[in-house]
Amino acid sequence: MNSLSLFIGIMSGTSCDGTDIALVDIVGLDQLTCLSQRHFPWPASIKAQARDLAEKRAWNAQTMISFENAYSRLVGEHLCEFMKQENLAPNDIEAVGWHGLTLAHFPPTASSSPGTFQTANPSLLALACGCPVVTDFRRADVALGGEGAPLAAFLDYHYFRSKTEHRVLLNLGGIANLTCLPAACEKKHVIAFDTGPANMIMDSLMIEHTSGELAYDENGARAKSGRVHAAVLQKLLSHPYFEIEGPKSTGREDFGNSASQILASCEGTLADKLATACAFTAQTIANALEAHEKKLGITFTCIIAAGGGVKNTYLMEQLQLRFPAKSLKTTADFAIDPESKEAVLMALLAFARVRKIAANLPSVSGSSGPAILGSITLSAN
Repeated sequence: MNSLSLFIGIMSGTSCDGTDIALVDIVGLDQLTCLSQRHFPWPASIKAQARDLAEKRAWNAQTMISFENAYSRLVGEHLCEFMKQENLAPNDIEAVGWHGLTLAHFPPTASSSPGTFQTANPSLLALACGCPVVTDFRRADVALGGEGAPLAAFLDYHYFRSKTEHRVLLNLGGIANLTCLPAACEKKHVIAFDTGPANMIMDSLMIEHTSGELAYDENGARAKSGRVHAAVLQKLLSHPYFEIEGPKSTGREDFGNSASQILASCEGTLADKLATACAFTAQTIANALEAHEKKLGITFTCIIAAGGGVKNTYLMEQLQLRFPAKSLKTTADFAIDPESKEAVLMALLAFARVRKIAANLPSVSGSSGPAILGSITLSAN
């Protein structure tokens, strides 16, 4: 391949389960084609260490350096295997966009000393693949007073906006986030924010109750067989995060151990706890969207979902029950694999960085102005 419009995106989300890689041909911000994608599962040891670091925060310098190097080398192996399978040489790729793994996120709405930390060693990845690597996409926005999240609004606005239809993009990763796109909206009209947990609590319950043998509730089958614990659900819904108007973002700091412990300690079977966690996810999404429809005076007619949560058929059923008049689709209906959407986003962010295009949306993050996101690391070869 000789095209200089080829970018690779790499994503490892809060689910801490693997590496998602996408090859994207990008002509312009609204002209992109995902040519190939693949998910590389992580070994159990990396999964366990990543979750431990993200949740317990028992860090020291040696532990962090050791994990970052091991994680970066693993991603390098995945990227090299992907490039080999796609017959890609380093000079075929203009840049690789790599999110890294979020281990801490303290936005302005939650901390007097805001900051965000995605562990990644771009020098190791650039050395492995021989391509320029773009990382650190969030801190420039935080430096301008923004949340540094959600990043997805940049792709959502440029790729999914419609001239005639009011659309909502819904990401169901470890955390759920919404991007509201009124028909024919301008960038300054875009609203996006984290609604709360998506898969995070359900996955934690499965890992805890199966001693790590099962990482998720396949198709939501166990949750579907359980009963919602109404009192526990109300306790979860009373979290102060849901009172914040926005811009806002969240993570394991709010919905990691504390929420999982509330569910783990309540009476009932694992199925009941999963049913309650699933109801929590669906209800917080519904509450958030309904509140913003009322605020904007708009009825969104189409929800476009992505992320690993789209495979949870019970969760998708619960969402459709709460939005009977809305069309519930996935990004597959728009030529992007739901589980690869964030990797495609990383490729687009790399494109924007190389082209020196501001990629934050101040209306989304609350930053004081536009910012070029990311730092470029060249291969030492």
